[in-house]
Amino acid sequence: MRKLDLRNIDNASDADLQPVFSHCRLLKQLHVSASDGGKKLTDRSISLIARLGLLVELDLIGLSRITDKSVLAIARSCTRLEVLELGNIAQLTPKALE
Repeated sequence: MRKLDLRNIDNASDADLQPVFSHCRLLKQLHVSASDGGKKLTDRSISLIARLGLLVELDLIGLSRITDKSVLAIARSCTRLEVLELGNIAQLTPKALE
């Protein structure tokens, strides 16, 4: 699988997504969003996404609980990334975007 669209996955938790991210190592495009702000998705899920080193496009719009730590992990590990969408994430600071 090269592309995965997980938009509008309300009530999904880190535990729900762990098997998905653990077995989809060849993903190039990943879209994750939730209309409830992804209240159950944390830096733990994003740390698994950061291991997907082939990602070229990543959309995490509106996942309200992710922090600078997540963005920095993605920047360090996803070296092929061309597109990163991070809108509506209140916990991010300017440090994450440096």
